[in-house]
Amino acid sequence: MLLSPSRRSRGRAQAAAAKALSLTCLALFCYAAVKDTIGERQAKAVAARAPRAAPAPWFCRGAACPAYTLAAKKPFYEVRTYAAGATWATASVNASSAEVATARALVPLLQFAAGANAARAPIQTGVPTRITVHATPDYHVPDGGAAFDVSMFAAPTDAPLPDPSPDVAVTLDTTTTNTTVYVLQFGGWARTSVALANAARLALAVQRDGLPLRADGSFSLALYDGRRIFQRHNEVWLYAQ
Repeated sequence: MLLSPSRRSRGRAQAAAAKALSLTCLALFCYAAVKDTIGERQAKAVAARAPRAAPAPWFCRGAACPAYTLAAKKPFYEVRTYAAGATWATASVNASSAEVATARALVPLLQFAAGANAARAPIQTGVPTRITVHATPDYHVPDGGAAFDVSMFAAPTDAPLPDPSPDVAVTLDTTTTNTTVYVLQFGGWARTSVALANAARLALAVQRDGLPLRADGSFSLALYDGRRIFQRHNEVWLYAQ
């Protein structure tokens, strides 16, 4: 059947319109794809230029922990600078060992963290549990015992921590300056005798390297794995003057 000239014209016009529509759709598709690609490249470029937060140390195991920079790495120990602004909840006791001190101090600390505070709300804590031992200058605990400050690290929040309840013997302390510490890492169970021996060894190494060291015998035992049985990570901290 032959088509009239008018029908043939309309057919050609429809075909041309369909072709134009197809080209338009292809152009829009290509534009969208190119736009997405450019946007992805721009986003990657911005991300590459943005400062990256230092990853948390492996021994924090995903928990909040105080930020520090590694100032030096010695064969036997590390020199760390902890940033100001860390908040610690501390209970102080007199005891014959770190084990006894921790058992006593954890009672008010856990009460505070569970809601015995002005906000009556749980407090998010991190690691480590820091046990500061006020030992003798030669790193011994006297027969009559010593003062221990057992501290829990409070996870950073936008709001200040609420004060402990009056009947809970806990104090809050936020560091106002950077703190330089010498750190010896060790595994296993951090008994008091092991901590004292490691503190003495670390002190000798620091003194041999000619670095400033607080000479009153106080040091901290940092426990990161209170609930783990195996592959425990512990540290002894000595403080620069």
